This record gives sequence, C-alpha cells and structure tokens, in this order.
Amino acid sequence: MDDVTATRIADLMEPAFLELLEGLGPNGDGDPLAIETKMMGMVLAAARSAYARALEALDDELCRSLPAGTRIRDRRRRTMGTRLGDVTFVRRTCIDSFGNTVVPVDDAIDLPERARVSPALEAEVVWLAAETSYRLASETLARSGASALSAATVEWCVHRAGRACRDEDERLAESLFVDGVRPDGKEEADLLCVESDGTMVNLQHEGDAKRCEIKAMVAYAGKVGGTGPKDRKVRRIRPVSFGCVGTARQMWAQGVAAVGSVYDITKVRTVHSGFDGAGWCEGDVTFLGFAEDVVGHLDPFHVNRAVARCFDADHAEQRSRALSEVYHGDARACADLLGSLAAEGSARPSVVAAVAPYLRAHASCIGVAGPSLGTMEPENQHVYQSRLSGVPCAWTRRGADSMARIRSRQASGRVVPRLSRATRITPKARSRREERIERALCHGPVASQVVSSEGRGWEYPTQASTTGYRADVQFESGLRADHKLVDPH
Repeated sequence: MDDVTATRIADLMEPAFLELLEGLGPNGDGDPLAIETKMMGMVLAAARSAYARALEALDDELCRSLPAGTRIRDRRRRTMGTRLGDVTFVRRTCIDSFGNTVVPVDDAIDLPERARVSPALEAEVVWLAAETSYRLASETLARSGASALSAATVEWCVHRAGRACRDEDERLAESLFVDGVRPDGKEEADLLCVESDGTMVNLQHEGDAKRCEIKAMVAYAGKVGGTGPKDRKVRRIRPVSFGCVGTARQMWAQGVAAVGSVYDITKVRTVHSGFDGAGWCEGDVTFLGFAEDVVGHLDPFHVNRAVARCFDADHAEQRSRALSEVYHGDARACADLLGSLAAEGSARPSVVAAVAPYLRAHASCIGVAGPSLGTMEPENQHVYQSRLSGVPCAWTRRGADSMARIRSRQASGRVVPRLSRATRITPKARSRREERIERALCHGPVASQVVSSEGRGWEYPTQASTTGYRADVQFESGLRADHKLVDPH
C-alpha cells in the first residue's frame, strides 16, 4: 500500500474514530479499555466488506473475457475464512470447452476447491500451531480478529502443510540421488559440520508402540563467538535442520537434499560428521559423499558417560585412568584397560562387556581432531521436544512427522511449501479432469459434410474430416482415400 492510499483510508476513518474518542470526555460514558477493540472491529468490518466487493468486481472483470468455449453455469455464494474474518461474496462458476468446472476468481486468488480457509490464513495457522497447541492457536487467531477455527481444523491445516513438506523433501531427494540434479543452494562453504541424533515422542494408541523416534540432523558452516564481553554466546553459522519420522535412509537422503537447497554442496570439500554411536547416525557414504573428505566424530559426552558407568563411586582413581586414555584419543587402550580392571574387580564386568566393544568399534572416530561439535542435544530440545513434548500430549506418526518437518523448516529459515489450488486438488478430481480433456481431444465428433448431388436428391456423405482423431487414424484414413482413387481395372 502506498502512502497516498493509506492517507485516503485514514481520512475516511478519522470521523468515526473521533466520535469514539469524544465519548471519553467529561460527560461521556465510554470505556477507555475497549476503545481500541472497537476501533479494530470497525477496521476489520470495513476491510471485510471492501474485500468482498473487490472479489465480486474481479469476478465481473474475469467473466467478461472468458476463453473460447467457456460458458457461465451459475452464480454461487461462498464464505471464506481470512485474517480479516469471514468474507462472504458471490462469484460465477463456469464450464470450459472440455466439460470441466472453472471458477475464475478462485483461480485468481489461488483458493483451493471447497476450502473454507484462505491460503494466507492457513499459513498463519500452521505457524501458530507449530509454536503452541492447536486449541491455543485457534483461540489466538479468534482474539486477533481472524476467522474462528476449531482445533480440528487447525490440526488438518498442519497435516496438509506437513504433507506438502514431505512431498517436496521426497522430490528433492529423488532429484539429487536418482536423477543426479543437485538442489539450487547458493550458500558457499568449504567445510560443513553435520550432526545427527534421534529423539523420542509419545504416541497415541497405534498398536503396541507407545513411542516413536524423530530422526534428526543439522548442518552448519562452523561456529562463531560473541561480539563483545556481554555477548559470549557461541552461534552456529547458517544452520540447516531436518527431522522426520521414517527410516534412516529417508532421513539422510531428504536431509542432505534439504542442506543442498541452502548450501552449494559442490563447493563443500570436507564434512565433519558428529554422532553418538547409533548405527543409523553414522550416515552413509552415499549421502555424505558429495564432499571429498568425510571425518567421523563420536560425541565425547556419550563416550565419557559410557566409560564412567563402568565404575562405582569408590573407584574414582581407576575411572580417571580410563578417561585419561579416552582424552588422549586411544580408545582401544581404554577398552583393554577396562577389561583388566573388570578382571581385578575395580570395574563392573557387566557394563564393561558392553562398553569395551563400543569403544573398539568406534576407535577411529574417538579423539579425532576437528571443529567443535556437540550441539545436537540442545538442537533436539529446542526444535522438537519444546513443541512435541512441551505439554502432556501424544501424537500419531503422521502428526509427529508433519510437526517435525514444519519445525525444522522454521528453525532453518526454509519456507513451508505454499498451499496452492493446484497442489490441493485430490488425485480423484485430477484424474476426472484429465479424463474429460482426453475424451474431448481423442474422441471428438466427426465433422461431416453433405455433398450436393443431382438426380437422386440426398446421398450419404462422401467426404469427412478426421480432425481431432489420433495420428494413426488420420494416417489410415488417408491411405484408404488414396486406394479409392485407383481404378481396379
């Protein structure tokens, strides 16, 4: 909105606002606390009315220049939930040359078929629902003047947004790892730090499982310290988060593709991968192989905790000896020492039996020099657990997957896919539309022509047009016409 338009609107609304303010004078009985609420109500009511009139005017303009073969069928009233409140307007529905229903004004504003919520309000709903509960999100919208939505409607909006995120993530992963077309990331970095870990959330009644795991990863181009003595916080450089409920291959393929949508992965030469020892967290060279060198790092916190669990409080000296070996990066020596101490009775044999193979299996990833990692635990807490476990609640697998994808996009600054009219059409409706188009193109009527004759009046037509038929039909009809020209004698 330019300054001139804003000034004109302000000039029109000033008398009404002045009348409300005059009610606060010495002889007035106005409520100072309610004055701004009344003003906001007046603004929103005027905006809803103007919006409805503008939509009807746009519908008139579009229907005056319909494509050839398109006819108006009827006029229908529609109510649309918006950030201004419910907007009711009348618009025309049309039938195109293929027999499909067309709504010009709905196409113009990208309003999905049979949708009660506008795309702008739905995007606002998804953002709020990713920060707080569905019920509180609906109440917050209602208090702000937007259309009142039920908690169930908010939940469906989240599911639709999550499905759109999943479809885009799968498409990016297939494009990168199947078609070999890298995403269009623009950020350049010579080094990337990649960390991965899982976090558990409670499930609703889905079989015997009571919890499911969100597999998550984050990639960033190093860390920077604070800018002054009062700001000592260490920050990651352009972090890209990704989380989903699925298999490890799905998480890595889609997560790396998400990283590629931000970073130019062809410019990355080294990847430092941090994990806690879980098999799926170590990643696959197929997915991290976009870099020349991939260096694994086992999280020191988990290593130290595993070694410390091998000792009782009475054996602090032996525990320090074992940890010292780990600090120097010699995991195999630490495993051998734990075995000796367990034989002497200074360490717990049952715990050592699990920790020693763990250290030997990941010896190449323990004590490796590299950048500071170890941010995955707070990543999971702030990005996923703060919403999915912030209040006593349980999720379906689909709901947890949708929320994890939306939350990771918000944390990364990646846009949630736009909920457009084209992407919201159901597969059944899309199939019907395509069938009508194909039927109209491939099985259209034959345009026949009656040939004038003399003597016996009307005869069967001897010429016909095959326009609209398949190419093979036109070709065969041309051959038959040529054969008729040949004299059989």
